[in-house]
Order: sequence, then C-alpha cells, then structure tokens
Amino acid sequence: MAQVLKEELRNRILTSAKKELLEKGVRDASMRSIAFHSGMTVGNLYRYFKSKDELIMFIVSPALERLNDMIQNKTHDRLSLFHQASSLGLSKQEMTLILDSLADDLSLLYQDFKDEMRILFMDSEVQTQISAWFTQLVGTMISEIFNDFKDQVYEIQLFSRMLAVSIFSGLQECLLRLEELNFDEKKAGFMIRLYLRLYLSMLDFDMNRYLQEVQA
Repeated sequence: MAQVLKEELRNRILTSAKKELLEKGVRDASMRSIAFHSGMTVGNLYRYFKSKDELIMFIVSPALERLNDMIQNKTHDRLSLFHQASSLGLSKQEMTLILDSLADDLSLLYQDFKDEMRILFMDSEVQTQISAWFTQLVGTMISEIFNDFKDQVYEIQLFSRMLAVSIFSGLQECLLRLEELNFDEKKAGFMIRLYLRLYLSMLDFDMNRYLQEVQA
C-alpha cells in the first residue's frame, strides 16, 4: 500500500512540475510551488528529487530513452545519445538514409511526448548536454568527410558549434509549431527531412579548393 501511495505522490509531483515548467520556464519554475501543488512540503519534495535539474531530467528521460533507441537502431548501435562517438564510419549516402528515416520518427516522438519535448527544448542542463553531444557528432562528421581539414581543431570546433546550434534551433522551431501550422506527422517528417538534407548538402563541396582560395 505504501508503495502505491509513493507512486501516486510521484505522479502528482511530475504533473505539477510539468505544469510549472511549461507555464513559467526553467528559470522561474519554483520547487516550492511544485511542492505546494503536489500537496507536500518543499523539504519532502527534495527527498524525491535533489534539485530542479534532477527533476527535469526525470521528466524528459522517457523521451530521451525513446530517442536513443531510435538512434541506436538506425545506426546499428554505432551511435548512442548517452555516449560520444569518436568515429562514425558512415558515408554521406548512408547518413542521408539514416536522417531521412529519423526525420519521420522525430515527428512521431514529439506527438507522443509533447510536454517532455517542450521542456527538453527549454534552457536547461538537459538541453546543454544534448547540444554538446550534437556538436561533437557534427565535428566527427566534418573530420571524416573533410579528411584534409581534420587537423584544424579549433576551426572544426567552431564550425561544428555553428552548424549544431542552427540545426538544433531549426528542428525545435519545426516541432514546436506543428499544431500552429496544422501539420500532421507525415508533413512534419517531410519538412524535417528537407531541412536535414539542406545541411548535409552544405558538407558536399570541395573543402580543399575552398581553403586554397581563401588562403591565397
């Protein structure tokens, strides 16, 4: 019986936390307010979650785990959301096929975890971790595609960050506006595929020739 009550209390915490975060954002969301609307003291809330960041991570974990399963499945375990990849071993054609397939699943993921994804996109520690993973992934892609450019460490880091931030922002904008634009999952998947292919096309040029031109 005690375990049932504990589970019910945890569910009340999550319901209150989602409402608080979605209405006020990460910065202004209050653990005290979450505790009040959960029918408990703030001290008792901290017995369940040590910090707001830990609570946010718990909320978005189901969406992250589903996303990780999608990534691992489509890359045959070459990539994982929870580990940095030192190499990909994927051609641009293979990457295009993976991203095309992933685009459709991303729109479905958002439909299944709307609140969790909206919270994930907020300015939180979780978003910082995802952005860092994505930046490193883009950097690995650039190093492998432009082999002669791989020794330009700082340039790759900056270029990777620029691409990762813009790609992440575009995906966020597309997913958050699904209802507003009256997009169904199929149309959303098409828009995401188009967007990702655009960025892949940016990597399809003669880097060596360009470097020679700008350094001449």
